[in-house]
Amino acid sequence: MSGWRLAWLWCAALAGFLAAAEGAARLDDRLFHGVPFFANPSYDDLFVRDDLGRRGRPNAQFGKWQLNRFGFRGPEITLLPRHGCTRIAVMGASETFGYDESPGHEFPALLGAKLAGRGCIEVVNVAVVGMTTGTMVSYWRNWVSRFQPDLVVVYSSPLFYLASDEPPQAAAAAPPAAPAEAAPMPAPAPLPGHPFSSRFVKRLRGVIHAAVPAWVWMAVSRHQVEQKLAGLPPEALIHAPRAAGLAAYEHDLVRLIAAVRAQGARVVLVTHAQRAELPLAPRALPDLWEERTWVPQADLPVFIEFDRAANAVTQRVAAREEVPVIDAAAQLNGCWDCFGDLNHFVDRGAERMADLLARQLPLPQRGQ
Repeated sequence: MSGWRLAWLWCAALAGFLAAAEGAARLDDRLFHGVPFFANPSYDDLFVRDDLGRRGRPNAQFGKWQLNRFGFRGPEITLLPRHGCTRIAVMGASETFGYDESPGHEFPALLGAKLAGRGCIEVVNVAVVGMTTGTMVSYWRNWVSRFQPDLVVVYSSPLFYLASDEPPQAAAAAPPAAPAEAAPMPAPAPLPGHPFSSRFVKRLRGVIHAAVPAWVWMAVSRHQVEQKLAGLPPEALIHAPRAAGLAAYEHDLVRLIAAVRAQGARVVLVTHAQRAELPLAPRALPDLWEERTWVPQADLPVFIEFDRAANAVTQRVAAREEVPVIDAAAQLNGCWDCFGDLNHFVDRGAERMADLLARQLPLPQRGQ
């Protein structure tokens, strides 16, 4: 057999294997996740930005993430709570939306299951990936308040404020949100089209990522940080939590409490938990170097120090504003098996978080 013919046979076999693998991946997604066979979904398809701001895209789906007709992760709900039922909205970013957990094991979903035997209680996961405490204010006014929750649980992500170096600006007074019955529902945004993207290759990347030792990924993250730091002046580096960042977080937290109260709902704050502790243990370094790729100018310990300082701000604001606070950090900080990275829960962490909230949430009765 000639060399050219042998090469063509190998190419044909490889093409057949890749086509079969791609078909199997797409068939698996179709059978177990309901993803159309010929679609090329993207994680960004889960969210939409319109006149109401950035929020979950109604009925969106990507992988294990499925959103209901209002763009919330979880089962279908009605616009208004059922008569006599207590509705709890859980606000946050990716830690609340769900990232490393098994489907249905994000802590708001588990909280709903744990409260099911205590009367008619509905827990709605209204979290949006990448949402700061400040953007929660407009998100609440423009969208979440329409669903009239009785209780709003706020699990903020303080690290969004770590690099802030400007004092908080006074926000212009916003008009009150329109009543749910009067506010028109937004028209569904068309789903953007995407070019072909191999789902088999995406799965293969996940397998490779899990198989590669953590120290290899730490080296990759460290190299990325060093590239981003090149040329930065010394004064741009962050060696300790910035007072401006903590002040901005406090400012936005107070604004959010006021906005929620203005609509007649109660607020419960929850301190932020992390896998790492101080002093730094060697096993925490891969998480911290990965986190530093987002804020390369910050020293590794600052990611923990800022989070702890922000939790102190949360406690102080809760006392001053007379709102309940649940100290998740005190219970979960340093629980290595509770997290998949520095900030995101795995199933065990979500279970412990849901247990803590179920025990300590002050549950109001509808109409109180």
